[in-house]
Amino acid sequence: EMHGIVMEFSGVRALDGVDFSLRQGQVMGLVGKNGAGKSTLGALLAGAIAPDSGEILLDGVPADRLALAQGTGWVEQDPELVTSPRMTLLEIVAEPLELSRPELPKAEVVERVRRVMREARLPDDDAFLSQRRSSLNGGALQRLALARALITDPAVLIADEPTSALDPSVQAKLLRHLLDLQTERGLTLVLIT
Repeated sequence: EMHGIVMEFSGVRALDGVDFSLRQGQVMGLVGKNGAGKSTLGALLAGAIAPDSGEILLDGVPADRLALAQGTGWVEQDPELVTSPRMTLLEIVAEPLELSRPELPKAEVVERVRRVMREARLPDDDAFLSQRRSSLNGGALQRLALARALITDPAVLIADEPTSALDPSVQAKLLRHLLDLQTERGLTLVLIT
């Protein structure tokens, strides 16, 4: 739940007194014009930023950024902005898991990467995982971002304009796939558009 959320950037209010509730297993769409604060709201839900004022509750308890980050997966609008071109696909997908659970054995990390690659409908063999992101087209890059968001087994998946750079036929497939994952995993899904 969010109560009275306010966010300002350089004196401009991106969010002004936002209140809403999000229930387990729900699909929520955040729709609005560019600059309306949709991505800012998504970043707050993901624990990427903290509000200037207001309260965020998780299961009725005030939630800090770490608690929010651990329970959410974030599919970035532009995956190229948050991934290094020097990293392999395996390293890109594994990074959030290795940061949140550094004690996991490497073999378990690799197995989890393979699982989410299959869930994202990408190859999971060594040859593919050793490639760099430059080898991927737009649809595959977006599915890689999806695998990266799923790697920590989040309860909430936030997809920030996941289809904006894709052609219409690929857009429809990705949206259907997100809804399938929401059902299969019991995810709460937030679609920003």
